Amino acid sequence: MKYKLLFLVLLVVISTQLFSWGGLGHEVITRLAIEGLPDEMSFIKENCEYLCEHSTDPDKRKSKDPTERNKHFIDIDRYEEFNIGEMIIDKAELINIYGGDIVDKMGILPWNTVDVLDNLTIAMKEDNKDDILFYAADLAHYVGDAHQPQHNILNYNGKLTGQRGIHGRYEIDIINANLEELEANVSPIEITYVKESLTFIFDYCTQSNSFAGLIELADLHALKYSGNEYNEKYFHIFWFRTKYMTFHQFSNAAEDLASMYYTAWINAGKPEIK
Repeated sequence: MKYKLLFLVLLVVISTQLFSWGGLGHEVITRLAIEGLPDEMSFIKENCEYLCEHSTDPDKRKSKDPTERNKHFIDIDRYEEFNIGEMIIDKAELINIYGGDIVDKMGILPWNTVDVLDNLTIAMKEDNKDDILFYAADLAHYVGDAHQPQHNILNYNGKLTGQRGIHGRYEIDIINANLEELEANVSPIEITYVKESLTFIFDYCTQSNSFAGLIELADLHALKYSGNEYNEKYFHIFWFRTKYMTFHQFSNAAEDLASMYYTAWINAGKPEIK
């Protein structure tokens, strides 16, 4: 019994630390975004399979790179300014108020995403195909992560509400089990040019944060009506209570990712990359 419990704990840790959106979720977002790009961005479109496959690379780097983990989230509701509707998005200003250690500990997802977007733009300008693929895959991952509501809250994995394991139950278990329905209900892509990338990113992080409470309530509701067991009935109810929000977030993630690919290409001068 002791070893079985240890295995379950390790399984939860691995699932919540390594594969956000279950890996398959990242692939859905990346593929949908690339399919919506204009034909002129043929280099990205022709490498769709590669980018889908490597959209989980940042998760795999966590075990080797100690700086990687904090790039995947921001506990945005840790900041008092956010809680009163006046979020500070300038990293230097936040560090001046809270200190560098706190800002780093709360996650640097938005600023890291800007860095990756800028690097993708440079790679396109320089026609550096290897770098284009590397940063395009990374961008897909970080944009996808930001649209997972639990990557934008202090109550990560239910640690503050006694809902341990909720992260994996939502982003892996029910996503993978209902992938076909999810793919059938994502919305068409409408690409826009992103003028202020950091503001754009904080906007979708804020939106994601607003959905986190829905996931927590759905988890409690499903557990109540499943006899307090994480059984088939639990997961059926959990999905029923969260699927429409999930359709919305996947659609937005794909649209926002496509818009950022498009923005990098425009800022690079619309290069024709062979």
